[in-house]
Amino acid sequence: IFSVEIGQGEGNPGEVIDVGKDFIEVACGKDSIRLKKVQIEGKKVLNVEEFLRGTPVEKGIVLGNG
Repeated sequence: IFSVEIGQGEGNPGEVIDVGKDFIEVACGKDSIRLKKVQIEGKKVLNVEEFLRGTPVEKGIVLGNG
């Protein structure tokens, strides 16, 4: 994770609670973070809009499980 914004969502830690055109919002227990730039191991840093074109992310999945 290279860039985030603080969100106001709630959910279980690691749970994707919203996906927009240019962000993935992930719950942190209290509050949330909106991922803006990410990197898959061994790949280049991408903004989330580019990342989502090749890697679908759905609301409700839990990051870090797999």
